[in-house]
Amino acid sequence: MWFVSGVFVAALLLSAGAVGEPWLLDAGPGGKARIVKLEALAEWTQRLSEILRLGFALEQALVTSRKNPPAALSGSSESVCCPRARTPPWARKMM
Repeated sequence: MWFVSGVFVAALLLSAGAVGEPWLLDAGPGGKARIVKLEALAEWTQRLSEILRLGFALEQALVTSRKNPPAALSGSSESVCCPRARTPPWARKMM
């Protein structure tokens, strides 16, 4: 009766799910690095909003926040916060 009612199948599925759940929910090494970088970006964005609340202009706030980025963003802070750093010199004259 127990096998016919489907409770046996449900018990098998639940036990397989309990065993496989940590594997399914694990971010892995690449995912963990991405999470760290996204948390650092959130921290930088919070700092930027605090600087903007002080009354700085947007461009000045970006330059100011770029001086002390979070450790996870320290290598990529130029490409994240200041697009002018990537523009060629001839295009800067047009701005």
